[in-house]
Amino acid sequence: LIMAVSLLLVIAYLAATIIAQQPCDSEDWRYYNGHCYWSSMYQSTTKDQTSNWFGAARECLKKGAVLASIYTAAENDIVFKLNRCADSWTGLLMVDHRLKTQPDGWQWLDSTNRNYVHWHSSYPHNSYYECAYLNGGATNQGVWLNYRHCGNTRHYYVCKKQATGEAWTNTTQNFHKIRGPCENG
Repeated sequence: LIMAVSLLLVIAYLAATIIAQQPCDSEDWRYYNGHCYWSSMYQSTTKDQTSNWFGAARECLKKGAVLASIYTAAENDIVFKLNRCADSWTGLLMVDHRLKTQPDGWQWLDSTNRNYVHWHSSYPHNSYYECAYLNGGATNQGVWLNYRHCGNTRHYYVCKKQATGEAWTNTTQNFHKIRGPCENG
C-alpha cells in the first residue's frame, strides 16, 4: 500500500511537471529553440490559410505573436517546412528605401537584430515591394524574395512568439512530418 501511494505521488508529480513544461499554448503551436511557431496552414478553410502581408501580420498579433523572424539556416528551414515549402510571408520588411537593395535597408517586424540573411543571389530586388517571403518555387526553395506586392499577394505565413516554458527537446527533426513532405523535397 505504501509503495502504491508512493508510485501515485511520483506519477502525479511527473504529470504536473510535464504539464508545466509545455512551452506552447496549444498543440497547434510547434516548439523550437525557445520559441513557438504557428502555421497558417492550420486554419480550417483554404481561404483563411493565406493572406496578404498586412493581414498575416495582424493575425499573428491576434495570437500574441509576430510574423516569423529568422536567425539561422535551421530556423529558416523550419519556418519554410511548416508551410510545406509553399511561398510564405516572413516578418522582414524594408525600413529604408535608399538602402532597399542592401541588407541594412531591411529589419524584422519584431525589431530584433538581423544577424542572418538568406536572400536569393539577385535580391533584395530593386523594387517598391517592402516585404519579404520565402520562395516555394521549384528552384531556390527557401530563399528570401521581395518581388510580390505586400497588399495584393496572398501567401501562407508563420507566426512566432517566445515560449512560455521549456521543452525537454527541440523538435527540429520532426518539423517536416507536421503537414507532410514538401512538394519538391
